[in-house]
Amino acid sequence: MTAALFIVCGFASSADAAPIGTNTTPGKEAELHVEGGMASALPTVLLGGSLGVSDRADVGVRAVTHAGLAYSLSLRGRLRLSDRFGVGLGLDESFYTLEEISGIYAIRAPFGNRVAATPELNGSWTSGAGVDLGWSAGSSVGLLTLEEEADVVRRSASLSVETLHAEVGAIWPGDRGRTVIRIRAIVPISADLHLLGYIPWVGIGRVWGLK
Repeated sequence: MTAALFIVCGFASSADAAPIGTNTTPGKEAELHVEGGMASALPTVLLGGSLGVSDRADVGVRAVTHAGLAYSLSLRGRLRLSDRFGVGLGLDESFYTLEEISGIYAIRAPFGNRVAATPELNGSWTSGAGVDLGWSAGSSVGLLTLEEEADVVRRSASLSVETLHAEVGAIWPGDRGRTVIRIRAIVPISADLHLLGYIPWVGIGRVWGLK
């Protein structure tokens, strides 16, 4: 396993990013989220939206690309349990746009090319200056993966914990939307990947309310 494939594998397995903290989209309102940044050495772009279904719950969709090499499309929901804590659950599909990298076929990578669930625990609080500070911690659990057998590619069930992640971030309110900054650490834990370390993800974006 080369370092290049290790990085791209991590991108495709954890490309989804939830809104920061427990502040869900207000009921019957919608929000648009655009973000750009770097995941390790590759540029990352996120586009998403969310819809409030009650005062304490919302649902959202996300599309993420890492330099056009790896993509993730996801559907997720969040529930605010209290002013400080909440939970979230996502379902995402990730895939590569390249067949091989550094002589290794992408379909044989231990991450990506799969459907996964992403449970999370979220927390947040508001500073005296009105800045929302938040954190999240969770994991990606693979459900379906692509396998190649006798030159035939097929989906198969494969239940396994692929990555762990932790994130901190801040949201500044404004007259024409909110500014978001996040820092995420993704830790691959697949038994097939014998390489220790984590993948940093730093992003800055904007959130606009759509009424």
